[in-house]
Amino acid sequence: DACHKLKAALCYTASCQPWSCSGHGECVEIINNYTCNCDVGYYGPQCQFVIQCEPLEAPELGTMDCTHPLGNFSFSSQCAFSCSEGTNLTGIEETTCGPFGNWSSPEPTCQVIQCEPLSAPDLGIMNCSHPLASFSFTSACTFICSEGTELIGKKKTICESSGIWSNPSPICQKLDKSFSMIKEGDYNPLFIPVAVMVTAFSGLAFIIWLA
Repeated sequence: DACHKLKAALCYTASCQPWSCSGHGECVEIINNYTCNCDVGYYGPQCQFVIQCEPLEAPELGTMDCTHPLGNFSFSSQCAFSCSEGTNLTGIEETTCGPFGNWSSPEPTCQVIQCEPLSAPDLGIMNCSHPLASFSFTSACTFICSEGTELIGKKKTICESSGIWSNPSPICQKLDKSFSMIKEGDYNPLFIPVAVMVTAFSGLAFIIWLA
C-alpha cells in the first residue's frame, strides 16, 4: 500500500486472560489471538508442561534423597547421594535438573574401600573371606602356623572402614626343640626332680667351699 495513504487504527478484543499461559509464561497479544513466551523450565502452547530429566536411581551401596518442587525428576528437582560405611563417593554429591532436561552432574558411584592385600606367612597358611570385594572393607583373614612353629601376633585381622587392617600380619616362628619337647610332654619324668637335686647340691657345695 502507498505510504502517503492515511490509515485508520484497528481495534480488536484482547485475548490474554489471567489464566493464559498457565501462569508460567508471558502472554503476548496478536490479532484476535495470543501467544505465550514460557518461563524457564516450561514449554507447550500454554506453557502447561514442565521440562523433565531422566529419572535417577540410588547408587549401589548407597542412598539417594530427592526433592521435586514441580514434579518427579523435573525442572528444579534436586538429588543428594550418600554412600554406606566402608565406601567412598566417586563423583559430585548433589545434582539438579536444569531447564533443558539435563542434570547438572552425572550420578556418582560408591567405591568399596580397599585394604593392602595380605599373603600367608612363611611356614603357615591364610584363609580369607571377602563379602564385598578382595581385601576390601569387612574382609577377614585368619592365619594358621604349621606344626613345629608358633604364631607371633594375632590370629585374625579384619579390613576396617579406614582402609587399615585391625591387626598386622603375624609370623610363624620355629619352636626351640628342647622347649617344644617339654611343652608337648616328650621328656623323661625324672628330668625335673633330678635337675632340682643337682642344682641344690651344687649350691650347697659352693657354700661349703666358701666357708
